[in-house]
Amino acid sequence: MRGTTRALVNEPCRHDLPTGAIPEYREFLKRVWAWREEDGNSCVDSPPWMYSIIIHEPVEVCLVSSLLGTLHQLPAFEGRIEVRVMDDGSEFSFADLYVLHAFLRACASLGAINETARRVCEYVMWTLGFRWV
Repeated sequence: MRGTTRALVNEPCRHDLPTGAIPEYREFLKRVWAWREEDGNSCVDSPPWMYSIIIHEPVEVCLVSSLLGTLHQLPAFEGRIEVRVMDDGSEFSFADLYVLHAFLRACASLGAINETARRVCEYVMWTLGFRWV
């Protein structure tokens, strides 16, 4: 029951955004740092990897890998993204919130024409305390 109560208390704190919208970086940081998961912990970790997500669906893994591969080619992102392939999916880790924000902006822009990208981006945004409406 306690977890349910916490979830209900947390729910109104989600920041509603129009579908496909990613807030500007400063607003993104403020909201992400303020968001707490149901257990009261922050949704981000401390360096070296501040945010990680495991994706099992092959089509989603391929999409995220492709987007991150493109970002990784830029000098500013070199060494700030890690991909770990597992038997049942892949784990994608981001060294800082700047890289995560850049990934989300790329994913959201692709999401305008690609349902898989929209679904992945919406899920990641949900884990960070945002809700697309």
